[in-house]
Amino acid sequence: MSQELLEKANSCLKQNNFPEAGKIFRQLWEIDNNAYCASRYIYCLRKAGYPSHGLSQGKKASSQFPDNIYIQRELVWIYYDIIKIFNQENNLKDATKNFEEMLKLNPDSLPLELAVFSIVNLAKEKKEWEIILNICRRC
Repeated sequence: MSQELLEKANSCLKQNNFPEAGKIFRQLWEIDNNAYCASRYIYCLRKAGYPSHGLSQGKKASSQFPDNIYIQRELVWIYYDIIKIFNQENNLKDATKNFEEMLKLNPDSLPLELAVFSIVNLAKEKKEWEIILNICRRC
């Protein structure tokens, strides 16, 4: 791995220049087959506001590095971002579908709780009590 490129990518991260950092991390991921760079690339996509692309790249990285906890954590946060988008669109069905995918990754308590509150609030607005019960039983 090129140490100079890694330092440049981390410097871009510190400056919140996620698009530039992401380009470098993707390059390093592809060149060096590096799980750390893959997780940082996915993080950059998420922070730059590209959750759909982050999800596809996250799934690719997860299949390449199935036991990497950092990639799994980034995927969890991407699912949460997607759930928020579907909630804003008042789309309970797709929000719930992404929540189910998120659960498969055994999320940490914070993103799990945020996702639960998000979906429960939308389900409450829609008076979808069964969905609320199912979510509460599972968590």
